[in-house]
Amino acid sequence: MTSSGDRPRRLRVSKQLRTLIRQLHPELKRKVHAALDEILRDPAAGKTLVAELSGLRSLRVGRMRIIYREAGPHVELIALGPRRQIYADTLRLLKRERAERAARADLKKARRVLSRAGKGKPPVKGDELPKRRKK
Repeated sequence: MTSSGDRPRRLRVSKQLRTLIRQLHPELKRKVHAALDEILRDPAAGKTLVAELSGLRSLRVGRMRIIYREAGPHVELIALGPRRQIYADTLRLLKRERAERAARADLKKARRVLSRAGKGKPPVKGDELPKRRKK
């Protein structure tokens, strides 16, 4: 829980989730907003998830679940949906994010290697082009 001297936490929500929340039934939307306020007051309010979803938390709102994680002074909303499918959907989303992050890192490394080579500089240890990842 944050004390009065701490800066208030901020909520990070993707455009897709904002749209989803806007389209909810008014009563469910009110409950979701109340749950988000609770999460901002106390990020430990939700259940800690385990295994492949470790680092995330889940807060129950009726039959729905809010999946989120603490990210420094922010609370990042990851997913919102019915309990029946939300955990599998969240796992797919996280795997896709990790793959995109790895591809960006490979691209950045390849650019650095090619830039050094174009300037006639000798390669630095660990400066080999990234290997292609199998899909």
